[in-house]
Amino acid sequence: MKSDYLKYWRVVRQFIKAKHGLSQSDLDILLFLKSEEYFSKDQSYRDTKSKEARIGAIKRYDWDNTARVWENHIDSYVPHEYQGKWDSPPTLLNIPEKIPSFDMHQDFVSWCAATMLDSFTMNTEANGYQMMRQVDSLNYGCDIHNNLSPVSRQIIFNSYKNRAARLNESEKVRCGMLPLADIGYVHE
Repeated sequence: MKSDYLKYWRVVRQFIKAKHGLSQSDLDILLFLKSEEYFSKDQSYRDTKSKEARIGAIKRYDWDNTARVWENHIDSYVPHEYQGKWDSPPTLLNIPEKIPSFDMHQDFVSWCAATMLDSFTMNTEANGYQMMRQVDSLNYGCDIHNNLSPVSRQIIFNSYKNRAARLNESEKVRCGMLPLADIGYVHE
């Protein structure tokens, strides 16, 4: 049951961010401020609001409605040109060999993403959490989010190059330019 709640909460968060044009940090700040306001009220008020929220959620949101909305979207979707077609021509990424000069780490990370990610990945990650983490790590000179390992532009550049190479390899397999590798864990 707990995992269902978390899945639902992720969907709600994404919907709120998209509807109001909020970034993840904006949403986190708003939620924090609302929680401060909420927890400063007395217990009876919080109990009443909790019950109202639960009744409203049960009444308004369920997975059948969510599935119906997605089903309608998928059924009515019309691809443009080669979009969504398995036999479309390959769209390989040009992977640069060296890093141009940038004054700001933000510009460098944005250039890496724009240059070495496919358009779908770029659009979903532009100025996202991962990119902001990379900028933070470059500002501090180490990965402050995981294990304090050293970070440089070259390390981040290489990670984007590796990712672009994997995307290109997947695209080549899709187009039949490379054979699909036998990974050995599927038994017939």
